[in-house]
Amino acid sequence: MAASEVQWPDTADSVIDLFVDEYYKTLHEHPERVYMFYLDDSKHGRQGEDGIMRTATTLQEIDQKIRSLGYAGCATEISSVDSRQSSDDRVLVLVTEFLKGNDNLRLEFTQSFILARHDKGYYVLNDVLRIFYGLKHQDGNEGQDSNVESHPTPVQSNEKP
Repeated sequence: MAASEVQWPDTADSVIDLFVDEYYKTLHEHPERVYMFYLDDSKHGRQGEDGIMRTATTLQEIDQKIRSLGYAGCATEISSVDSRQSSDDRVLVLVTEFLKGNDNLRLEFTQSFILARHDKGYYVLNDVLRIFYGLKHQDGNEGQDSNVESHPTPVQSNEKP
């Protein structure tokens, strides 16, 4: 479900829960639709393996970048979600999470969003993602980096129980 199709609740906490669930579900199941969470004035920042943050500033660039990341079929395990509502009716969301790929490796990353109101609810005004490339975790006990504490709780997974 895209931002324009979501029936947005009035409370900030409810908005966050709905947004996080829908965003990551769409990212893994229908990455070709994730751009629908953004509008023309949105900014989308991603850091490359070289550590340099690059920003997409058009819906076409955002769509191309999201599709190129290869998140389809992966799963996101959310460690924490923090949010604050601002006086201008925007909501800051900070998500700490693990991205689990098909190779059983888990990458730790943080993603921040600023959600802004528009006539149909909320959209992603700003989005910045930082991946901790040096902190790769092996799924399960074997090979897990013991220097990093993790307590992930699955939010959305494409794996069958």
